[in-house]
Amino acid sequence: MKLVEAQVEEPNEPAALPPLIIEYEKGKFYSYLQKELFAALKQSKINAFPAVIVLKGTTDYKLFMKHFGTVLFFVDN
Repeated sequence: MKLVEAQVEEPNEPAALPPLIIEYEKGKFYSYLQKELFAALKQSKINAFPAVIVLKGTTDYKLFMKHFGTVLFFVDN
């Protein structure tokens, strides 16, 4: 966890960490794979970080777009 915390606290190197992988299922967000990174981001009070959101089905996609489709933004360099 120390390595992750050190990387999260380094504002000049945002690309040093991989994007957060988040699963959206039945109206809830889960971060199963990167619990350490997620905890470090929360502890550092970082509220904007690159993420990949995984949707498993049509129902989840429709629910996600209904609630968050106009809130989240795709950013491309």
